[in-house]
Amino acid sequence: MQQYQPLYLKYRPQKLSELVGQEVVKRTLLNAITHNKIVHAYLFCGPKGTGKTSTARILAKSLNCEKGITADPCGKCVSCTSVTNGNSLDVIEIDAASRRKVEDVEDLINRVNLGTFGSRYKIYIIDEVHMLTDHAFNALLKTLEEPPNNVIFILATTEEYKVIPTVISRCQKLDFKPVSNSELIERVKNISKSEKISIEESVIDFISKRANGCLRDAISFLDQISVLQQENKPIDSKEVFELFGTVDRTSLFSLAEAVLNYDRKKAIDLAENFIKSGKDISELFKCLGELFLDLTKAKLDPVFKKSLSQEIGCDLNILNKVNHGHLIKIIDRLNESQSKLRFALSQELQFLVEIITIMDEDFLVSLSELKERIEKLEKKSGNEQTVQPVISIKEKESPKTDSYSEDVDKEPLAKKEPEIGLDSLWNKIVNLVESNPTKTLLTQSESHLISVDNDFLEIGISKNMFLPRLKDDTKRKEIILKAAKSATGRDFKLIKFAVVPGKKSVIPPASNSDESVIPASKILNNTPESTDELSKTLTDLLGAKEIKLAD
Repeated sequence: MQQYQPLYLKYRPQKLSELVGQEVVKRTLLNAITHNKIVHAYLFCGPKGTGKTSTARILAKSLNCEKGITADPCGKCVSCTSVTNGNSLDVIEIDAASRRKVEDVEDLINRVNLGTFGSRYKIYIIDEVHMLTDHAFNALLKTLEEPPNNVIFILATTEEYKVIPTVISRCQKLDFKPVSNSELIERVKNISKSEKISIEESVIDFISKRANGCLRDAISFLDQISVLQQENKPIDSKEVFELFGTVDRTSLFSLAEAVLNYDRKKAIDLAENFIKSGKDISELFKCLGELFLDLTKAKLDPVFKKSLSQEIGCDLNILNKVNHGHLIKIIDRLNESQSKLRFALSQELQFLVEIITIMDEDFLVSLSELKERIEKLEKKSGNEQTVQPVISIKEKESPKTDSYSEDVDKEPLAKKEPEIGLDSLWNKIVNLVESNPTKTLLTQSESHLISVDNDFLEIGISKNMFLPRLKDDTKRKEIILKAAKSATGRDFKLIKFAVVPGKKSVIPPASNSDESVIPASKILNNTPESTDELSKTLTDLLGAKEIKLAD
């Protein structure tokens, strides 16, 4: 029984003209062969499955074909067939992933000077060359730069940045690009027709998107799908989705639509159904992210929107209700969540949590919407703010002064000119202060009321030296707030202090009965009582630990 040959091997290009999606590479090599400008070393760079190794073999056949150096090798001579079968003595393929050490390169260098076995050129094809160690690269450099006349090196890599610059500088570099969707679709259709595989257009589109620019993968997917075919019946797209463990886009769009409509119950039910059906969670994240990306494109491009609508079989009116930033934020969240799956205790739970999260209105609000909300709240707050009749304030701009403030920002408080009413209110507050030392300190610091807001008082003092004693004493501030509440009936939360030089206190001297100020007679008499009281007062004012007055 003859062994089955996979389609990607069966339909591997055998001539430069059969290369798909690499027009620049094809033209470059054809011209080089035509004008006899073959260099001693080539570096083929590009993604997997784009034809690097196949092109290297085609070039080897073109140079060693028995009918001469040609862009159209016969494919029938001994040289061509041996290259095709992989047993040519003059075309040596080396896998650098398994032979990456300096000893392997030294063995290659020792064989380079040996003659050919009847071919024009001895050609070394080093695949995955980026896997060589730095020492191996350095050992190869001299030979790569000046090989014997009949030796050609063809290096192939998917990761050009890992190849050392000195090696790249010694090669002619050709870049292979991912194959476009239209070229993938055309190639899959041709192979399907040749192999008599009956397949729907939607499945071909699915193959091209899943291959992601890799022609070899696209042909492999077609080969895998072909086993589903039954007699006289095209392959059903639902069976294809089941085979690959993915979800058809129509069902997936129902979930996306529920998310965009904030229909939490429907979205969770659909997500649970996907999980119960045994879908791979990573694949679900990937497919949902790709769908939202397509919806973003459809939001920007009417032509793409029409084609996507036909593919899904649904109208896309939901896009009229969402903005571009909304969709981008969902894509970013899904991409971030997919990267965390390997660390999740339960991937199914992680998927449900993310579906619920992206329906949270606060999470999805855009910066412009957030700005509008803040502006509305500030406007509303400004309209609703009421001013007490006793505490009417007129704010005016004034030069900045040195001050300390309890605000988060470090901007000094602006000096404000109080209107009539603030002075009398401050006198009332000070007179209601229960602590005599605090009352004395307020008097000596020439304190005055600058402004009153809904939840804080702004108090000015004339000298910087008094500020720490007022600002840093929590108990003293509580006493002042309590007195302010008794005077106004309002529960203030915060006190701000600012140094305003040149402003004199309007607090009248307290009477002797108030005992907030020590009578001069007591100080002059220097009685024990007066001495103790004066010491205590000075301690509070100046912050000294102990003050002893001379007898």
